[in-house]
Amino acid sequence: MRLIDLLHKLSFDNITPFVIQYDGEKNSLAAYKVHYDVLCSLTPVYDNSSESKAFITYYKEDDNVEEKDHCMLDAYPLEGAPWEEVVGYELELSPEVKASEEEIAACCLWHTSYFGFTKEQRRLFFEELGNLVSGDGLFKRFIDIYHSYLPSKKELMCIPTVHNQIRTEMELHRHYKSNRKDKITKFLYQKRSWRKWKRYEINRMFKKRIKEIGQFLCIIPNPTEKASTLFRVSCYFISGYRTYTDDATKRFDYFYELIEKYYAFHDLPYSHCILCVSSSKDFPVSSKEKELISLITQNLKGKSEVVYYQDDSLREDLRIDLFNYE
Repeated sequence: MRLIDLLHKLSFDNITPFVIQYDGEKNSLAAYKVHYDVLCSLTPVYDNSSESKAFITYYKEDDNVEEKDHCMLDAYPLEGAPWEEVVGYELELSPEVKASEEEIAACCLWHTSYFGFTKEQRRLFFEELGNLVSGDGLFKRFIDIYHSYLPSKKELMCIPTVHNQIRTEMELHRHYKSNRKDKITKFLYQKRSWRKWKRYEINRMFKKRIKEIGQFLCIIPNPTEKASTLFRVSCYFISGYRTYTDDATKRFDYFYELIEKYYAFHDLPYSHCILCVSSSKDFPVSSKEKELISLITQNLKGKSEVVYYQDDSLREDLRIDLFNYE
């Protein structure tokens, strides 16, 4: 059976218990539901060569565990290939595999989502990987755009939560015991190298903040009005989903299910948020779809702000992005 046939055979609700088992997080169900829908919507590229197969075997997380019932499945190779090819792969099970089709499907979703749940996330991951090799172009881009709105590293370190974050990272370094594998970076674990590690962690935190917040600013109207404030928040969490129905009449039900059934935007860690709702000019946000905002923000204790953004590339789909912060 090919992967696309298995996914079409099973509903996502059939797979849900095993998704939780493999991912370990109940709050990630909405992301897997979107990923499942993305894969099901693809037109597979079939190839009968031996390389177009996914081998389902048992993977032992603990080498001391011998019973197969306590082992997780492994699906190789599903992580790096284009999804149009992956969904056309023939699934070949090892003789010892006695798992249900639902568990096999969940295992495959866990592997195919390794670099992102959507095409956009996957593209951004590989772009970021390329930036790390070529000189971190994304970071430089946001530095150029928002240079007059950015805090200094010293200013960020005055924020208690940021200071504690760096302090926690340094505690991990101090308790780390180097081994033979660390020969290349052995000098970093000498007593006088703690300042180098601290500079490294501060730079890493600074770059991460600029890139993540910069990407959120890219999808909201008038970003410079909020740039100075957002770059200086104490702590933040960014999340977003879009429909993959290509049918404006199904957008509300799709998002309602993600929120109520699959825990999208649930258990937000901070009190305040900015919600950006994006749609195309031809299919604007309806009054009923605005009700989704209250479902997302109903448990927040702080201020909530809603902005609307026109993105014609969405066509009939709807996108909601959230910036949750203190």
